Amino acid sequence: MGPERVAIDSGSSMPYTSIEKLNGLNYASWNFKMKLVLMECDLWTTVQPGEELKDTDDHRKMRLHECRQGKAFAKVCLALGDEQQQHVQHLSSPKDVWEELQRLYAPKDSKLRILQLRRQLYSEKLESHGGMDAYLGKINHIVTELTNIGDRIDDDDLAMTILCGLPEDWDVVISSICNLPESEFCCSTVKRRLIAEWARRIESSGKCEEAMAATTAERNSTDTRQSTKSTLVCFRCGKLGHFAREWTSKAPKSLKHPKAATGKQPKTRPCNMFASYGTCTDNKSIC
Repeated sequence: MGPERVAIDSGSSMPYTSIEKLNGLNYASWNFKMKLVLMECDLWTTVQPGEELKDTDDHRKMRLHECRQGKAFAKVCLALGDEQQQHVQHLSSPKDVWEELQRLYAPKDSKLRILQLRRQLYSEKLESHGGMDAYLGKINHIVTELTNIGDRIDDDDLAMTILCGLPEDWDVVISSICNLPESEFCCSTVKRRLIAEWARRIESSGKCEEAMAATTAERNSTDTRQSTKSTLVCFRCGKLGHFAREWTSKAPKSLKHPKAATGKQPKTRPCNMFASYGTCTDNKSIC
């Protein structure tokens, strides 16, 4: 079963925005998405810096303030899981709810949480993900969580961490990136080059697969033809495996071009044409 999601009305003709509810484990991504929802509805200022209604007798302004506070409060609370809602039921303003959630799930200067996230960051490997985009996305997610709790990683350190998570067959690419001038070596450059290299490898892999598929198809076709011919009977020689038209090329030379006999021919008695008529060749008598 997938994560619980909530559809939030943006307050305009635009379609509902769907985000995953806060469940205690996804605070970093939820925080960012919820901020975008409130900004889309023009309600972010109710959270930061917060909106306070100064003493006024203008009922129109009071009504507008209460309406904005109520909308922002409802949107934030409806985007929480049931267990998370228990922590903010006693609060009444969107700013207070936001700050309470931050204290619970992203406490500033939490050394233990920083240690856990840093350990996770340094152990991320490309092989553990479906592709380069997924790998870099996970890195960005962890960095966002670290930023939310008050930790910050230098750009160069993050770039080196990303390169450390690549397997050995990427060493040539890593070497070329590390040899960049100091002014060009940064996290954005590293990401851009890695994504381009990943796309190139995917394209190359696709061409190899197409070539292998074509070779396999040709081999299968040849095998099929040979298998079919193995059941044929030549009507000239009566043997299997070839057509009659191929018999000449397969037949022994002695059968294709029989040689004339070279032995001595037996002597034959000369024919006497007169013998058949009872006439004797001897002049003295007639048979």
